[in-house]
Formats: sequence, C-alpha cells, structure tokens
Amino acid sequence: MSSMVVMRTLNRIPTVDEQPIMVARDAFRSMHMSDTTGYSMISAGTFPLNVRRVGGRWMVNTADLRRYLGLDNG
Repeated sequence: MSSMVVMRTLNRIPTVDEQPIMVARDAFRSMHMSDTTGYSMISAGTFPLNVRRVGGRWMVNTADLRRYLGLDNG
C-alpha cells in the first residue's frame, strides 16, 4: 500500500476532541475490514475494540481506535 493511500486513510480518523465515539462501521473502514467481517467479529466477541450499542448502532471509542492504529497522539 502506498504512503499516499495510508495518509488518506489516517486523515479520515477524527481526533477524540472532534468525535469521542464513532460508528463501528467507520472503524471497520479505518481498519481495512469489511462490514461483514466487523459485525461477525462483534457477534463472536472477537472484535479487537470495545463496542457498545447506542440507539441501535454499534459504537467504538475514538481513542481506542486511534490507540489500536498507533495514533495515540490524537
């Protein structure tokens, strides 16, 4: 994967101040994971981030996603 593609992917991840929690589907994309795989992992309890149900949607903490991706500074 070229560095340009990586930078475009990382630029889409909000900071914790901008968006403290995010829809799990957006996290899947940041992790280069299909929706099917992500939701299957959530159902199986194997998704690598904590998820919670908020108003019918699965949500993840932005800080957890940034930490998982090695972006601790935002």
